[in-house]
Amino acid sequence: MFYSLVLAFSVIKDNITFETQFVFFSNFRDALTSDTKFQPALIESLKDLVNIPIVIIFSLFVATLLNRNIRGQGFFRAMFVLPILIGTGSVMAAIEGNQSQVAISMGAQAAQSGGASFQDIVLNEQLTTLFGGALSDTIGTIINRISSVMWISGVQIIIFLGVLQTIPAQLYEASVVDGASEFDKLWKITLPLTMPAILLNTVYTLIDSFTSRNNAVISYIADVTFGDTMMLSYGSALSWIYFVVVSIVLALVFLFMRKRTFYMG
Repeated sequence: MFYSLVLAFSVIKDNITFETQFVFFSNFRDALTSDTKFQPALIESLKDLVNIPIVIIFSLFVATLLNRNIRGQGFFRAMFVLPILIGTGSVMAAIEGNQSQVAISMGAQAAQSGGASFQDIVLNEQLTTLFGGALSDTIGTIINRISSVMWISGVQIIIFLGVLQTIPAQLYEASVVDGASEFDKLWKITLPLTMPAILLNTVYTLIDSFTSRNNAVISYIADVTFGDTMMLSYGSALSWIYFVVVSIVLALVFLFMRKRTFYMG
């Protein structure tokens, strides 16, 4: 980390001997003013934060269902944990590769039939026919978002499930005696006692989103740093800017949730 900070304020004059020259804030200035790809990638990365509350709500909802005594409970738990096992590394790359091949194949068929639009490749043909181009595009975006949320919610579901199983059953029994509804039990027992887990899952999901291999900034920094140009100094500067942005977002999350987090005992 220290050497990357040194590189961020320098420029490498020789890639063999790694002779550096101190250039002060030149790399940072170029990244924030003249780089036409970094800022759009950073904005796109920040837009992905919309998924964070969706992931938290979905994970808590699923964990609440899995915590109930239902038939086939172990099967459903395994299904929601499965993406953790197969959603990483070469397996996920193979899945995405197969999807790309299918999309290219569909695109070739659409081109032969005379219509080669993006919607012909990504969206179901019947969906486009029923709802039209604009609405089908919106529906496709929603479906893709739901799919991505389900893929990245496995760890959060496990954490929520573990916390829910530690809540004393006597609290719910006492609330029923007092005439509490299901909403009252959720709002006044479940949510307050799961707030530490909500904070933990929020931080985990944020970091997971910011460091995902599909993240636009991560991909751009890797391409700049280790691509054909091998701009190690400039890539280090981009990395430190991104690190500061992520730290600010995490600090804001802690400031917002600190007074809202209840620790029992």
